[in-house]
Amino acid sequence: MGNFISKENVTREVYAYQLLSYSKQTNTQLTTGKDNWVYVASVINDLKLSNTEKLSMFLQFALKDRRITPVKELLEIFKYALSKTSNSSYFDYFTTMGEVISYFGPKPSSRDTFWIETGFGSRRSLDIQPSSVVKILSSKDFYRYSNKGLPIVLREVNGVIKEYEEHSVRDFLKKYITDLPDNALKGFSKESLSDLLTNKGSSLFDKNTFGSLSYYDKPIHWDTKNSVYVYFQNGVVEITRKGIKLLPYSSLNGAIWESQVIKFEIDLGKRAKKSDFEKFMFNVAGKNDSRFLSLKACLGYLCSRYKDPAKVKAIILMDDIHQNVKGANGGRGKNLLFNAVAELRKAIPIDGRNYSFSDFSFQMVNNDTNVILYHDVPDDFHFPSLFSAITEDLIINKKHKQAYAVPFQQSPKIAISSNFNLQKVNDISERRRQFIFKLSDHYGEFHTPEKEFGKGFFKDWNTSEWNSFYLLMFSCIQDFLKNGLINLPADVEKEMELSSRTNKRFLTFIHKHPLQKEKIYDVISLRKQFEKFTGGENTINPRDFKNWLSAYLEVNKITTEEKRRTGKNYFHKSNGRWAFKIA
Repeated sequence: MGNFISKENVTREVYAYQLLSYSKQTNTQLTTGKDNWVYVASVINDLKLSNTEKLSMFLQFALKDRRITPVKELLEIFKYALSKTSNSSYFDYFTTMGEVISYFGPKPSSRDTFWIETGFGSRRSLDIQPSSVVKILSSKDFYRYSNKGLPIVLREVNGVIKEYEEHSVRDFLKKYITDLPDNALKGFSKESLSDLLTNKGSSLFDKNTFGSLSYYDKPIHWDTKNSVYVYFQNGVVEITRKGIKLLPYSSLNGAIWESQVIKFEIDLGKRAKKSDFEKFMFNVAGKNDSRFLSLKACLGYLCSRYKDPAKVKAIILMDDIHQNVKGANGGRGKNLLFNAVAELRKAIPIDGRNYSFSDFSFQMVNNDTNVILYHDVPDDFHFPSLFSAITEDLIINKKHKQAYAVPFQQSPKIAISSNFNLQKVNDISERRRQFIFKLSDHYGEFHTPEKEFGKGFFKDWNTSEWNSFYLLMFSCIQDFLKNGLINLPADVEKEMELSSRTNKRFLTFIHKHPLQKEKIYDVISLRKQFEKFTGGENTINPRDFKNWLSAYLEVNKITTEEKRRTGKNYFHKSNGRWAFKIA
């Protein structure tokens, strides 16, 4: 120590504090030799400080010396000092060599810390500065990802990215604290640092902090007009018009969202027989091949993330019911079809029954959202409120945050289901933004897919059934790439509507006995003729038969004289009986 101070002329307490002052001023080692270390230890041990404060002071001296003293030698000095001090109660913290080694073991580098130590003795404390948070987040591959100006935080790990909200960043840092070595905080507990992180609150995680992160400028892997990609644990399935193949992740030219990776190992070679879900789709399509192909294309369209500005539409699934029906029971299978899409793409489900549009209508949408699914909307659902969401950049306005826009090409597609007839649209701008598919009445309240197939879709499937389902969805995507959305011929749609609103035997009867112009038909007589045709006298409900007749006339756009005169009813009463005459 040279002539810095004479140990004989001052009290031990003054000497100890001046030792520390000298070390800070000169940034040199405090002492050399084992005897001096013993003296420093005994001086500090006699101070009127708590054991924790004594320990902190002594270790600061030791760490200063460590810069020019090999760790192994310093540990030996430590052992020697502990053995020679007269009052070793304070040094009981280091009764084993393992504890000493633990203290001098690996510490986080300055690059891996986001806290600083301030003060000394009883005034020692930890603090966190925003710049330190930026430093640690950057070292852990956090970036800001900007959509039209709003810095959104994401993290990339091996080409997989994940969006982090403020609370998620805080949770990440708390997990980082938990995983620190026990000796990393030099006498402070992990809990105290975690509490400090919480107490600092939003001051550490505001737009200025996140805005200081490096900008993420790598491309996001995306679908194209001719190729759709589905991500699995064992690779990426590429679907084109010509084929379906499994690619390694190393072949991708961009990052992917973590939420897009399906936790399943796909087997493209495992071609099973027709799956239950395919049979279900065929049933809800009215067991008609053309309608089945159209339904497949609808699902394929929703699974493709590519958006053509000239062809973008909202997919609407609804029951094939008469528009004058005031209520509907549902259960036709619409939501199961949407659930199938959600198994491949990140979808946001919205309960449409009591939904109302507002400035925050899309606040649940994130950068990785591919589809917005409106379930069970009522018959007065205001479709024009979705115009801009379908055809333009999607404005996201989350409460207490700055609004931003998701570019059109990355914004989610829109799908709607309803138990009601939403086809009461006269505005051409509405019609050209819709693609409507009507489901048959094969399923309903008393006949469900679960009853028909003996198991619940998705929840009760084994690995083989899941694999078959994914292969079916790939086929749906491929059909869409080949054909686009398929508008059904008018005669197919007419047949579907007649099947749902009348009776198969009735249609056979009416085709064999076509209605003739200028002839007056008595409804009761016509019903009895139908009963004779079916071989079941007095078995047909008169009201049902009259409704079948009304539906047949309406769908085929056949006008009766009564309808022409009143504009309402197809029938009139003649001698107390319902009758009609084809105009």
